[in-house]
Amino acid sequence: MRIYLSRLLLSLGPDARLSNTFETLVSEAIRHMADIRPYDALFAATTWPAFIVGAETNNLRNRAWIAYRFAGL
Repeated sequence: MRIYLSRLLLSLGPDARLSNTFETLVSEAIRHMADIRPYDALFAATTWPAFIVGAETNNLRNRAWIAYRFAGL
């Protein structure tokens, strides 16, 4: 959600300043998603956030984590 809102803020004006970098937001989202295991009822609800996080990161380790996450679906 914060990633989406940050993108929206940036689209409104080139002078917009973000409190965090996108990689920081990606890492934060991954930390939260890592708490939800594949056998949890909420696991399926992490599909879209995982996709967004994967699209936003340039970090190979984060991309690998997202790929592993999708393999668990």
